[in-house]
Amino acid sequence: MLLQNILTALIPLPLFYLIYYRYFTFKPEYVKHLESFLYGVALALFIILVSPYIYSFMPFSGSIQEGFLKAALIEKFGAFCLIYLIHRYYPNFSLMESIVSSMMLGMGFSLVENIFYAINYGYSIILVRLIVSVPLHLTTCGFIGYYMGLRKLSTTSLFRASYTVKALVIPFLLHGTFDAVLLTGGMGIYFICPMLILLVMILEIMIAWSHNVYPLDILDAMKLRFEDWLSIEKQPRYDRWILQSMGTPNTTHERLFRLQRSVVRWLLIVLFLAAAGAMWRFRPDIVAFMNLALKPGEDLVIFTIFPASISMILLMVGATNPKFFEDSLIRIPIITDVSVRIPGNEEETFVTYDITSANCFFKTSDPLGIDTEIEMVFECPGFSSPPVKGRVIWENFVNMRAPLGSIVHIIERPKGFYRFLLRYAMLKFKKGLVFNLKLPGFEMTRKLFMRPISTMQQDVAYPSGTIIFNEGEIGHEFFLIKRGRVMFYKKKDSGDIIVMDTMEAGEIFGEMSLVGNHGRAATAVCSTDCVIAKADIDNLNALIKFNPEFAISLIKKLAERVNMSESILTENIRNLEKEKIENQRYFHVSMLLTLIGLGYSPSQDNLELKIDLKKIESVLKHLDDNTASELINLVMEKQKGAYREDSDFSKHITEEVDRLASQFKIDIKY
Repeated sequence: MLLQNILTALIPLPLFYLIYYRYFTFKPEYVKHLESFLYGVALALFIILVSPYIYSFMPFSGSIQEGFLKAALIEKFGAFCLIYLIHRYYPNFSLMESIVSSMMLGMGFSLVENIFYAINYGYSIILVRLIVSVPLHLTTCGFIGYYMGLRKLSTTSLFRASYTVKALVIPFLLHGTFDAVLLTGGMGIYFICPMLILLVMILEIMIAWSHNVYPLDILDAMKLRFEDWLSIEKQPRYDRWILQSMGTPNTTHERLFRLQRSVVRWLLIVLFLAAAGAMWRFRPDIVAFMNLALKPGEDLVIFTIFPASISMILLMVGATNPKFFEDSLIRIPIITDVSVRIPGNEEETFVTYDITSANCFFKTSDPLGIDTEIEMVFECPGFSSPPVKGRVIWENFVNMRAPLGSIVHIIERPKGFYRFLLRYAMLKFKKGLVFNLKLPGFEMTRKLFMRPISTMQQDVAYPSGTIIFNEGEIGHEFFLIKRGRVMFYKKKDSGDIIVMDTMEAGEIFGEMSLVGNHGRAATAVCSTDCVIAKADIDNLNALIKFNPEFAISLIKKLAERVNMSESILTENIRNLEKEKIENQRYFHVSMLLTLIGLGYSPSQDNLELKIDLKKIESVLKHLDDNTASELINLVMEKQKGAYREDSDFSKHITEEVDRLASQFKIDIKY
């Protein structure tokens, strides 16, 4: 009978090992797994030996006290200490290795605990324990390994402290709640298996995300701290949230869960579901046949809910898609203005989506310079930070697949900075809660991330001299200059160009044709190498709708551009008038030179043809282009011999001059 109890208690171990086998073969470290398993065995034996002495210092009873203090606190604190020692022994653990080794520790602990219950308690207790012990310890120890792995990767004290607290508190609360419900009994026992499924789902999400986390050796090769990599990794999530909130579809979309294609796995899922259905119908007969003394509801849990839960766990394990966290996961940004002062330069303002005690990521358009020390002030709605000193440690303005911007280490945290971080965290939580629950005023939350620099996600690099669009083209996009300078010009019929404006980093252009639904007013060309973000009319509509300040600034900018265009056109009209007068002067001079070339001189008193050149000079000063050309043609006809008699030519010239003088109402005194 004892052997039967022990064998029954050991059934879940190979079952759950096979369920999670795919993770134990990830970068196989079987020696580490075996060591962790033995650590779990040792921990269980130690707790069994010392628990009577420990319980003597806990003179209280009750399911809640026993579940949280006598079970969860002792077991999870012991697991935490052992996992900490494992990390000290293996300093280069990856996050995935940390989770898997911790799961093996939980399985080793469950092995001894189940055998202990099989020896000391009845068969009914064993059945209840075997369906909860292994998955409970496996998942909660996996949680400890996850947070301890993040602690191992982190370098700053606040991050390490935060992950340490999570590694202790979260598994303790989950384990304590589970044990308290189990010990209380009653209707609460029906929630045991759904709670296990929830724990498995959370662990699956942690494991899937850990696939994307770089191990320490790669981070060291990249010269990045884990906190810096985490900041870079968050940026695409913020961008995807902004695009989704505007209704812009993502270019890529990955599902969080994906169905398994393993035939064996699906056969097992169907088998456990069929077993749950069969035993639900015949469970009274099974209980009577096995002569089990079960509490009310325990037969339903053991023979129906548990097999159905195993089928659900089989369906979930490995179903979480790691690519979802890389390509589709979103995160709400709270855009914060950052006033930056670099020694020797003017103060500039950038934006950041996320601020931590370790660093922040700036949406910069030009390099600040690696190792440049700066002073920053973060401006949130209604409050700001004290001046904070930082140093630029990473920048990207070349690789368009990575976020463009700069990472700044915070090297000095003045008094009041942590108070600012607390208010900032509360602002993020409040705005996220209001927006996600669609509470009153949730639409105004969009103002915190509806900016041109955040809504325009498609960055394009243009070399100097590239024409972005031509005058007269129908516009479908507007643009934001992130780096470089853009010139705008119109081309005259003569081929000459009129420079209308130049713009630099931080300015938007091309929106006028979208608002007015007409062609481009000028040609845009890159004066330097540029990085330009572009977006379509939907993004512009979202900016106008959800950012009133942007809408007002757009109206002002449109008015300024209209006034500027009018000024430029007026100035060009003046220039054309001056050019016309200058051309007339040239025609005048050309006419005189033509006459002189024919042998006539203004200094002669008695010309052979008796033509008064002074009179011609007075007329020429008032001629337009066409009339002057006609007069020149008249002279040229004389040269060709059209007038055989000089007297006829002289007479014709005199008549023409008199006609023109009369036409222009010129009073000529001889």
